[in-house]
Amino acid sequence: HVQEGGEVHAHPLSQWDWLADKGGDVILAFVDPCPLAAHPGWPLRNLLLMAAATWRVSAVKVACVRHRGGHMDPSASLYL
Repeated sequence: HVQEGGEVHAHPLSQWDWLADKGGDVILAFVDPCPLAAHPGWPLRNLLLMAAATWRVSAVKVACVRHRGGHMDPSASLYL
């Protein structure tokens, strides 16, 4: 969840409705196992279906967080 002023907080999916009502941007983030630089991995499909079915969202911002060399690598991650 990105608040005004750019402060970012991680929350469990169970708080989605509360965050959406609170305002600011809600970003769905997941650990992306895909090695392809320009494409997200298969788990994204499942997460988008869950978001559409559970929270009735038709559009969502996504962070595909990738690890390289055992560490999170923002330059390898995708932001959709």
